[in-house]
Amino acid sequence: MFHRHSPAAAIEGHLRAIQSELSQLGRDAGRQAAASASGLSDQLGTAIEGALNEIAERYRSGRRLAADGAQRLGSQAIKVGSKVGHDALDGVSAGVERRPLATLAVAIAIGMLIGFAGRRR
Repeated sequence: MFHRHSPAAAIEGHLRAIQSELSQLGRDAGRQAAASASGLSDQLGTAIEGALNEIAERYRSGRRLAADGAQRLGSQAIKVGSKVGHDALDGVSAGVERRPLATLAVAIAIGMLIGFAGRRR
């Protein structure tokens, strides 16, 4: 017996072929999307790593600037303290030269006050 192919059977065969091709295209597209996502993930990771490295470098630079500033302020404080101490010593020396007996009396009075304060304890 000869089977005649009906137009409906032919259309059904074409639809199955189209469905098969669409399934294959879907699988291929899924693989390509997964590969693209993986590549995008790598690019994103690289970009984030670069940003974090830049932030860390800025932090290190800020620390160095703060340390340099503190060192400069410390040096200035030492210079000012040295000058004030030198000026005070010059003032005391000048006072001793001008009034040696008064300076001796003040020194004795301070010594006695310290002595009395020490005995009370």
